[in-house]
Amino acid sequence: MTTIRFVMVVVAIARGWPQSPPRPPKLPAPKPPAIQTLTPKVPFEWSKTQKKEFLNRVKTLKAGDNIYDVAKLLGPPYEVEQISGKGLNDEVRGTFTTYFMKKQEESENLASEQYISLTFGIDGRLECISTNIRKLSFGGLMTEQGIRFTDLEPLDEPSNSR
Repeated sequence: MTTIRFVMVVVAIARGWPQSPPRPPKLPAPKPPAIQTLTPKVPFEWSKTQKKEFLNRVKTLKAGDNIYDVAKLLGPPYEVEQISGKGLNDEVRGTFTTYFMKKQEESENLASEQYISLTFGIDGRLECISTNIRKLSFGGLMTEQGIRFTDLEPLDEPSNSR
């Protein structure tokens, strides 16, 4: 019996060892959603009334809401980015949108700014909300990992802002 196996291996090698099936071609990365952005000149800060109205709309969001419906409800975000690994060919895992209510000159110091970010899965459905505003909560959608917090002024007082 061992001789037969040996002969079969020799024949297989002589004919060319069976090659593994070719890998399916990598699908192209999905295009980011066509969401209009609004990028006002920095520095800027929304009025207390604008912030309060915006936060009230954010509080109505639920996990699974569609990215286009969310953009319609909240208005255009400041930025829209695809979520993927650091490698050039890494798989796209979703979309990240950011709404700034207060933005300083272009810098890495987000602690002096006020923002809310929304994370959508590859299917365009809302997965989580993150913010750098202390004591702000959005139920089960909230995530607070690695964020430097800032305070939000009381929004029920009369506004002296623009």
